[in-house]
Amino acid sequence: MKKITLSLCAVFYLIACFLFLVIPEHAFLVGATFIIALAMTILTFYFHLTEIRNFVKSTFGRNLLSNFTAFFLLFCILAVLNFIVFKKGGIWDLSQRKLNTLSDLTVKTVDKFDEKVEMVVFSNKESKNAILSLLELYKNENTSLVTSYYDPELRPDMIAQYGVTVSPSIVLVKGDKKVIVTRILELGITNGLIRLQRKEDPTICFNYHPKFQDSTDNGFTGLIHVLKQSAYKLNVIDLLQAKAIPETCNVFSILEPTNDFSKEQVEKLSSYYENGGRIFGAFMPNFRGEKLTNLKKFFEDNGLIIHNDVVIDPANSLESSKGTAPIITSFDKLHINQDFRERVFLPLASSVSAAKDFVKNFHSLASSSPKSWAEQKLISVIAGDVKKDSADIAGPIDMAAAITREDAPALMAIGNTSFISNKFFSYQSNFKFISNLYHWMTGQGQLASMNSVVFKEKPLLVSVIEKQMIFYFSIVILPLIFLIVALVLYQRRKFAA
Repeated sequence: MKKITLSLCAVFYLIACFLFLVIPEHAFLVGATFIIALAMTILTFYFHLTEIRNFVKSTFGRNLLSNFTAFFLLFCILAVLNFIVFKKGGIWDLSQRKLNTLSDLTVKTVDKFDEKVEMVVFSNKESKNAILSLLELYKNENTSLVTSYYDPELRPDMIAQYGVTVSPSIVLVKGDKKVIVTRILELGITNGLIRLQRKEDPTICFNYHPKFQDSTDNGFTGLIHVLKQSAYKLNVIDLLQAKAIPETCNVFSILEPTNDFSKEQVEKLSSYYENGGRIFGAFMPNFRGEKLTNLKKFFEDNGLIIHNDVVIDPANSLESSKGTAPIITSFDKLHINQDFRERVFLPLASSVSAAKDFVKNFHSLASSSPKSWAEQKLISVIAGDVKKDSADIAGPIDMAAAITREDAPALMAIGNTSFISNKFFSYQSNFKFISNLYHWMTGQGQLASMNSVVFKEKPLLVSVIEKQMIFYFSIVILPLIFLIVALVLYQRRKFAA
């Protein structure tokens, strides 16, 4: 009877441990199983108290109790060490692309938080572990960040409380302010944290262009999507109809203008710029001759000359482009894209240079290689017979540049727009480059733009259950096995003697 009772106790303890590892959220079931096992243990001790006392007083019992005490103390020491390593230990990312490591920009963003930030996860159980594992990387960088989880199907009250409409979602809460993140990637979460720090989101205003609604290869809907996901407010303004550019615009952007600006439009542009506004222009070479005289004169009067030529770089360009799609070899020295290591190409790009009186405030943002040149005969580009001659300007050639006022960005121009069209949306390095420029222009530093491309290599995400299994196997089960083996060997040697 005693053996049966002890066996049942052991079985219930094992079942309770198994339930705790597999379904820890069902606290009642796990707790009830532990209580039953504990009750059976107490009853066993009560009915066999005399035998237990005699066993403890025996030599073997005293040795067993001494070994058990030593094992328990060792277990406590290992548990404390495990806790310290888990909370303060370093993280080693062995993946080739460091997909299990947060970017430097994310780390800097997370380090800025001194107050408590709650990251509330709403997702089904299938996505729960992957999302919490990603958030664990954030928590390792700053203990002010805490996480909580709700299953939308089980907690509709919390969905209503936080205003969540999409699953999975992460609600970032700091004081009275909250930001809902639906793009569960480092890009989305980090930009959510950036928005949480801002008093208000910066606004990028665009001069009207039909390509903003064009989802074909020539459209800019991909760029609009990237900027929206990067925590910007976007506003489209038609300068033909608007009385003025609103002061709420942090940047006024002119993408691929096809018609020249009228005198009234240029006056609106000048008024906005003279009042401290920032202007960003992106142009394409015109093979039928210059048609943007007024607009380009405004840029030249304020420091930037946009030439109607094509940068050719046979030594460093996209394959089969014959040098007409140069790859940027040198970025800025303003820490916007200075450490950018990905390849950005500008197919059919015009050159940009400094006006005479603005050399000191001129900053190159993207340059071609020294073997490149600015082709002046556009008909040669059309014919596909491009050769450098004395009329061409030798490289390196600036294809993007900016003018600063009091060390702050004021005017920027790029001699290309096709590199951010929908046709090249899969080349996310192009969009990271332009996003960082917009972020600098709006006065926000550098944009959180990472993990946009899906690589074949997948990050290793260890679930909560797997972590618990590793912990209990290494700290409890394995030492227990060694203890049992030691006791068995001890018994054999005792009987042999």
